[in-house]
Amino acid sequence: MRKPHIVAIIGATALPLALTGALPAAAQQPTQLPTVAVTTPKAEATTLERKPVAQPAAPAPQAAQPAAKSAPKAQPKAAAAAPALAVAEPAATDGGDLSRSPAIATSDNGTSATVVTAREIERQQIRSTADAIRSLPGVAVSRSGNAGGVTQVRLRGAEGNHTLVLIDGIQANATTDGEFDFANLPAEDIERIEVIRGPMSGLYGSGAVGGVIAITTKKGRGPATLTLKGEVGSFGTRDVSVRAQGGNDTAHLSASVHGRRVDGFNITEPSASLTGEKDEARISSFALRGGVKLAPTVSLDVTARHTDKRAARDADDFIVGGAIDDLSTLRTKTTMLGGALKADTLDGKLTHEARLDHSSTSVADKDELYGLFFNEGSRLTASYAVTARLDTPAIWGRHVVTGLVQTEAEDFTPLSDFTDGVTRNRKRLSAAGEWRVTFANQLDVSAAARHDAPDVFDPATTGRVSAAWRIPGTGLRPHASVGTAVKLPSMFELFGAYPAFFTPNPNLKPERSRGFDAGLEVTMLDGKAVVDVTYFSAVVEDKITGLFAPINAAGESTRQGVETAARVIVAPGMTLGLAYTYTDARDPNGAREVRRPPHSGRIDLASIFAAGKGTWNIAAA
Repeated sequence: MRKPHIVAIIGATALPLALTGALPAAAQQPTQLPTVAVTTPKAEATTLERKPVAQPAAPAPQAAQPAAKSAPKAQPKAAAAAPALAVAEPAATDGGDLSRSPAIATSDNGTSATVVTAREIERQQIRSTADAIRSLPGVAVSRSGNAGGVTQVRLRGAEGNHTLVLIDGIQANATTDGEFDFANLPAEDIERIEVIRGPMSGLYGSGAVGGVIAITTKKGRGPATLTLKGEVGSFGTRDVSVRAQGGNDTAHLSASVHGRRVDGFNITEPSASLTGEKDEARISSFALRGGVKLAPTVSLDVTARHTDKRAARDADDFIVGGAIDDLSTLRTKTTMLGGALKADTLDGKLTHEARLDHSSTSVADKDELYGLFFNEGSRLTASYAVTARLDTPAIWGRHVVTGLVQTEAEDFTPLSDFTDGVTRNRKRLSAAGEWRVTFANQLDVSAAARHDAPDVFDPATTGRVSAAWRIPGTGLRPHASVGTAVKLPSMFELFGAYPAFFTPNPNLKPERSRGFDAGLEVTMLDGKAVVDVTYFSAVVEDKITGLFAPINAAGESTRQGVETAARVIVAPGMTLGLAYTYTDARDPNGAREVRRPPHSGRIDLASIFAAGKGTWNIAAA
């Protein structure tokens, strides 16, 4: 039986630097803190809209003001969608706001989404991104082996490589196998995580079959500071991080270095242990995010991230199942670089954004029995998007229209001794458009379409339509969406090799999916309780399957289920969050898909005490 993992925080210190004097005095003055309130965080990545550079400055929050005053855009609409749920408590610290219960997230359309913010991550003392989203509605997390083992996230019963992952707008999925290993992403510098469920290829293209996980990292704010933190815990856990950050309205910069080492334990049964070695893991990462306003309506933002993971693992016994105790190791390196140039014209009614992103992944898996498996891949993406905002008072409508043109180039090189070492390349040209409209501050409708033209596959056109209606005076918000998705075969499925166990198939076809969901959100008890229940259903055609040789399976794979989420103020300053998901995922033969638990759930109770100076949180998933 595993021992509980205990972590002790050794220290955390924020040190103002000499650079503080370079910032405006206003950024250094103490501000009045908001009242304790429960609000619903908004899901932003459910749309292609490019936000304006120069947004109206929010007034300084006052203790007597409702929480809705912090959202200058479309106040009546925000209040209708998510009541402020004010709690009669003294002013809280910046980290004491209870608005982060990960249950329900509003958006300007009918898309189902959940938002987890840095405050929620900090309150629960979460160290990995996978743990931050574990057992949220529609989310299933699985890990192979110890802390450094490959960690997959599946949405609504789909495959691991059917989850598209974006980090600061950069696609993070590896070109090798199409997946993102969440063991490579600590939660240390994450600002917010958006989990968007349902087919999203109409916005994001290949890979967004089960949904999208959009991650935003922290940006520099306020005076220049240096933060140091260290932790130790059971299983030989050591964790050290250093973060420097600062920023104002003109420029911001955040840079962090993080290292974590876990001695781990031997995952094999004691009777089967041959070496007695522990499966340790070492993960180090560097992250940088910066930006500068080149003109009042022009800004440049850059992102850089590098992660190096080394982990011991035990081999899999493909004959009888289970693990074989040996000295196999896994090393993964990931690098992401991105830049975005944004400009507003026509008083913010027209926003332009040009992006250039690059990501690369190398995986070196040294198997004690079969040798070294070494694959590299990279992706270069360039895009241009323009967003127009206009009102039509005659029909009480507010419109947002976005157009996107994108080009993508991927490469893959198998470097193992038993492979040919030849680099394979493929390219894709895409165009997408989205129209969103809000009628009378209560009915939100969105429609999106995308056309992808790969150079080695037939073109694919996908789309998505959603709607949500905040029925005035009832506390009811019915919502629904329908969409299609496509997933190109991974480079490893096409050209990879695993002697005696895996043979690639260059004749694979893309997987295609269609699905819908429909639900009802109910606000009760004068806004102190919100419950959302959503039914979802999807089918996948040409599913890529096969343990030893990938093929496109005949027939349809089905996924259906129910997601339930709730948040309740149970006492002044105390909120209860609940989530439960039933998932029925079947392959074309009717058998249940593996690693898709039929039942998953989560409960958390959070509270503020001592006039906002302290918080406690209890969570189980």
